[in-house]
Amino acid sequence: MRLRQVVPVVCAVVLCVGGTAALEHASAAVGPHAEVGAVETVALLADDGVLQPGDDSAQSSPFAVDVWTSKGGEGPGGYGGSFGTGEDIVIYIQANQDCYASVTIALTGETPDSIMDVELKAHESVVITPKGTGEDLVGSWQISVDAVAGDSLASDSVVFTIGDVATSVPLVVDVWTDKRGRGIGLPGGSYLLGESTAIWIEISADCEVTWSIGGPGGSGSETVYLQAGAYSMQLGQAEAVDAGTWAIAVQAKAAGQIASDTVEFAVLPIESGSHAQPTGPSGLQPRGQAPPPASVTPDTATELDALIALKMAKGALLPDSSMDVNGDGQITEDDAGLILLWSVE
Repeated sequence: MRLRQVVPVVCAVVLCVGGTAALEHASAAVGPHAEVGAVETVALLADDGVLQPGDDSAQSSPFAVDVWTSKGGEGPGGYGGSFGTGEDIVIYIQANQDCYASVTIALTGETPDSIMDVELKAHESVVITPKGTGEDLVGSWQISVDAVAGDSLASDSVVFTIGDVATSVPLVVDVWTDKRGRGIGLPGGSYLLGESTAIWIEISADCEVTWSIGGPGGSGSETVYLQAGAYSMQLGQAEAVDAGTWAIAVQAKAAGQIASDTVEFAVLPIESGSHAQPTGPSGLQPRGQAPPPASVTPDTATELDALIALKMAKGALLPDSSMDVNGDGQITEDDAGLILLWSVE
């Protein structure tokens, strides 16, 4: 599967559902050399001294841009905290190289209705001071920054909330493989060389999702806004370079709620006897209803399941509750023997 080749494409599932009435319309972007006062057309921004240079510093390489608030969100895709309707909000933007940046502000999941262009100096923070919030701006907001320096591109976004906008549905996230791991914190089973690998992510509410995956064959990560539902990503066929333990971590943030889950799976250095059609990597795709978790039963047990259970019993693989076929709460050689007996009956 060679994770270094995975370039997730999730544009199809990013929410774009129209403009916001909470901001005044500002159709013309401010030029990169415009005076500070030119951004007065953006209703959320202050009328006086909106942009002010700061003294913060950042690493110079590789090219990166960061946007955060006075309540947090530093780093890629962070959460900027929750503000009261009368509370002051301060937003910071910083790049580690001289660059031009496009800044958009919108209610989370809606088409940006306010945009401005700014010129950023390396290691200097630009400070945005919004107007007094008020009841008309209650909601979850996203500020996105896209920057260019020469032929390099960098992006970041931060979400913050104004007022009491907690979702009525508790935020829950679950990540698992198409082998196993359905449920919070459960292992994701094992793959043989040549088998197609896939992961699933399910979230209970619309939210910002940051996922990362890493293992012997490479790593990858991304932050994206997703609607409530289940999503899958094909990682391709397991190759020799992938043999070992992999870990997938997912964190979801929505209106002051944070939820996370992790799953680990193994790629065994054993050739698969099947000849499945080759599959390549693909980005997260919405899948509707998620499939039920796989389980080992007398009807589905195979000799491979018995081998995997034996490796788990000896500590060579992460334990998987679906291999606890005798129901004693642990995976032992007794489970492996019972699975082997089922497989030959």
